[in-house]
Amino acid sequence: MKWLPSRHHFALARLIALAMLKAAPPAAEADHAIFAVDRHQSTAESYAVSILYTAITTCYIAALLPLWTPIALVAALPLAMIAIQLLVIGGGLVLRTMAASSIFMMLCAVAASLYFATRTTWVRFPAYAFLAVVALNAVAYVVMWLLRDRVRELELRCAA
Repeated sequence: MKWLPSRHHFALARLIALAMLKAAPPAAEADHAIFAVDRHQSTAESYAVSILYTAITTCYIAALLPLWTPIALVAALPLAMIAIQLLVIGGGLVLRTMAASSIFMMLCAVAASLYFATRTTWVRFPAYAFLAVVALNAVAYVVMWLLRDRVRELELRCAA
C-alpha cells in the first residue's frame, strides 16, 4: 500500500501515513500492485519539505536585503536557491553521507530560524512557523516510537 509509514522519511509524514493506513480500506487492486519500501518514496513529502525549506530560506535572505520587502522577496528567491545548492554541495563534500548532509541542512535551518525568531520584524513569523513544524515533527517522532510495534504489525499485514 502507498500509505505504509516506512515509505516516508519524516516522522510527521509517517504518522499521517499511519492514520491513512488505518482509515483506508484495502484496495481491490492491492493484489496487483507492488510498492517499494524506501524512506524516500513519498513525492508529496519531498516536495513539501523542499518548498518549506526554499520558502524560509527566501524569507531569511529577504530580511537581510536592504530593500522594500516585496522586492526583497523577489530578489531573494534566486539567491535562496543558490544558497541551498551551496549547502547541499558543501555539506556533501565535507560530510560525505546523505544522512549527515540532511542533518546538517536541517540544523542550519533550525539555527537560522532561532536567530530570526528573535528579530522584531516580519521575518519572525516564518521562523516561528518553521520551528513549530520542527517541534510537531519531534512530537510525531515520539508518538511513532511509542507505536513502533503496532506499526510493524500493520506493515507486516500489508506485506503478507
